[in-house]
Amino acid sequence: EELQAQVRGLHAVAGPDPQYPNDVCYAGAGTDHARLHEHFPALTLEFEAGAAITLPPVNYLFVHGSVAGAYCLGVFDNGYSGTLLGGITFR
Repeated sequence: EELQAQVRGLHAVAGPDPQYPNDVCYAGAGTDHARLHEHFPALTLEFEAGAAITLPPVNYLFVHGSVAGAYCLGVFDNGYSGTLLGGITFR
């Protein structure tokens, strides 16, 4: 919901793999990865003791694969094991 409120000029699309119906994907950003910041916000991850890292969109999104100019959120809820970053690598 937070990401949806911050994306600019995009529309939601279904994810590329029907086995994962909860993928969060948006189309309309174009195919130039260097311009993703024009549509998606940076993502800041905050850790214990005040440590934080800010990722540009190119580092937390993955290319949809079926819809040109569409990208999906690459951060997944891993149930009771925490958050999974880069989970698309293991699909």
